Amino acid sequence: MAPVTLLGKIKTGQLASVMPESPVDGKYQAEVKIVDPILDAASGTFRIRLEVPNDDYKLTSGLRCRVRFLDKIVSKKPEPVKGKNKKVVTSVERSIAAMSHPNPQSVQKEVQPKQVNKSSSTTQSNTHYLLVTNESLLPLQRAKRKALAFNEQGLKDTWVIAKGSLKGHISLGYYSNRKIADQYQQQLTDLGIDTRIVER
Repeated sequence: MAPVTLLGKIKTGQLASVMPESPVDGKYQAEVKIVDPILDAASGTFRIRLEVPNDDYKLTSGLRCRVRFLDKIVSKKPEPVKGKNKKVVTSVERSIAAMSHPNPQSVQKEVQPKQVNKSSSTTQSNTHYLLVTNESLLPLQRAKRKALAFNEQGLKDTWVIAKGSLKGHISLGYYSNRKIADQYQQQLTDLGIDTRIVER
């Protein structure tokens, strides 16, 4: 979890030095794999995920670490896919605020990558529905205050979208079923909250 002051300064592919606490110590090179564009309104933070090579299993999970982000970016050429039946992973939309049903107390979920077999002749629909405030609230501090107000109304897992075409909107749910999204949108309308559904 990183403070909002780092938003926009950390990029995917950026290198970092990771320095674990004793008894491991030392300095390890890591690569930024994911920069979450959605802010947690309550804490003023967003997520960054780094990957550290650990072939010898010297590093154990749960270690406290200090991280220093470097100005260098990893340069990698994509590897060609070999073989007709090779499975590849599709790109993942990093919409974190996921809700499985229209109950505001529902748990937060992460969208996971789906595997697609290129040789398959049938394709499955991966459409999801993001429920957001109808209007963008900028600057982002204004959107964060509004998200906190929603929390006080009993709406949980509200997220401020900090980048992209939905910048300044507040996410109120992420669904794989349009009917459920419509039901929750109606509940929000009854509460006087104006929202729209965006297909992702």
